[in-house]
Amino acid sequence: INLPIGNSGTYDLEYSAVTSGTYSLTWEDQFDTYATGVQLAVQNPAQWTTWSNAPGSAEDPYVSTEQAYTGSNSIKIEGVNDCVHTFGNLTSGSYLISHRMYVAAGYVGYFYTLLLFNGANSEWGMQVAYEVDGTATLDAGVFSAATFNYTPDTCMLNEVYVDLDND
Repeated sequence: INLPIGNSGTYDLEYSAVTSGTYSLTWEDQFDTYATGVQLAVQNPAQWTTWSNAPGSAEDPYVSTEQAYTGSNSIKIEGVNDCVHTFGNLTSGSYLISHRMYVAAGYVGYFYTLLLFNGANSEWGMQVAYEVDGTATLDAGVFSAATFNYTPDTCMLNEVYVDLDND
């Protein structure tokens, strides 16, 4: 399971992933251990990379103090930033991937999960696109599987339930 993040505007993120059932924490990153003003994947290449697997490139977002939900740091995704967190070789089980995301008014944002991360040859699981007008679209199984409204300039909780045994 992979959680690539990309954007055509600006948003800030916090991530955690827990297993379903007992919800024991398998991974969490609130970005407070990172230096601000330094790119994310450069600081933690074991956990983060970019779409082109090029930490330190223009795709690598900077750690910021803007819009942190808890603590003092977040990551700021803008321009061509496209960061990826891989969860290793998970092949079974159920998982909850959650993150908070801030989409500034006048901008768009998106996130997606991949079954297989391989750059342009990746295998998508689902994606959510947040539009400027306050609407969002979920593509999961089919294009526009669901649409919903969101409020720009707020920190939104996103949760993705992944069941590798049944889906």
